[in-house]
Amino acid sequence: MKITYYVGLSLDGFIAGSRDELAWLKSVERVGEDYGYADFLSSIDAINMGRRTYEAIRQHKRWPYESKRCIVHTRGTLVADPRVEFTAASPSQLREMLAAQRIAHVWLVGGGEVAGAYLTAGLIDEMVLSTVPVVLGDGIRVYSGVHGQQRRAVQFTPTHTRRFLSGLVQVHYQRCAVAL
Repeated sequence: MKITYYVGLSLDGFIAGSRDELAWLKSVERVGEDYGYADFLSSIDAINMGRRTYEAIRQHKRWPYESKRCIVHTRGTLVADPRVEFTAASPSQLREMLAAQRIAHVWLVGGGEVAGAYLTAGLIDEMVLSTVPVVLGDGIRVYSGVHGQQRRAVQFTPTHTRRFLSGLVQVHYQRCAVAL
């Protein structure tokens, strides 16, 4: 099973502003350009996200992941939603469960805390980082909570880089097999 963290971020490493705002992403929106999103979405079997990301996405008029299995990490109790499954499982436990169910590719949508937990556990296999040429100064870090005694270095190697006319730069990374 492969877990991919596919995310847009600012030049200073934020995935959302300090109040979860995402309006800054509009600066790179172009008619007819999806930055590979449709192809990526068609390659995944399941989506995994944190509660804050779920709360932000469910505010949309239309749920963007109708045809995908969607799992939300939460430590709290949320109102039932037939579009998603809620779990308090650790990233390792969830990976084992999904692998046993023959899920081949999981998109780790975010947010920063969930991504940090997966990174700390060494469970992110691939990253697709789309850097938007804007500096936010504050907000939600691309990897929140990656610290402490359990932190271990995980090395990635770039496999593909693409620069778009909008200024967005997208880099694909694969986790290296050699541990640091």
